[in-house]
Amino acid sequence: MAYYNRGSLLVFQNKKADAVTDSEKVFELSVDEDLTRMARSRIDELNAQRLG
Repeated sequence: MAYYNRGSLLVFQNKKADAVTDSEKVFELSVDEDLTRMARSRIDELNAQRLG
């Protein structure tokens, strides 16, 4: 949960690459399916913004 929360702060600070890194950590470490789903969604959204 800490990585997800820090990722949220990083998105707010417009540090998207760092937010992706923290969200990937959530995806790797968490056993909470809802949290990993939210992290995956954030990763996809931030990657789309970087490409778009």
